[in-house]
Amino acid sequence: MTGKWESQDNYQTTMTLTKTNDTLTYQVDDQKRTLTQVNQGAKDTSVYKDSSGATYKFIKKTKQELYFVFTAKEGLVGKTNRIVYKKVAESK
Repeated sequence: MTGKWESQDNYQTTMTLTKTNDTLTYQVDDQKRTLTQVNQGAKDTSVYKDSSGATYKFIKKTKQELYFVFTAKEGLVGKTNRIVYKKVAESK
């Protein structure tokens, strides 16, 4: 799941994911978040939360395709539609 990913929608965002133990660094454009995994041992779906309580769900479809869904913390309105990302580079 780590590496550089480009969205396949009209916004053309680039997402970079790097992982250290159970901590994932998520960066899109100038937004960078440190995430903690909340569903240990999952095979294809990884769920992470940031310090505000927002949820980041990553669903690995293939080695080159990843689905992403963001949900704001409880009490706030906000959920993205599924965004499809294609891998463009491995993490270093």
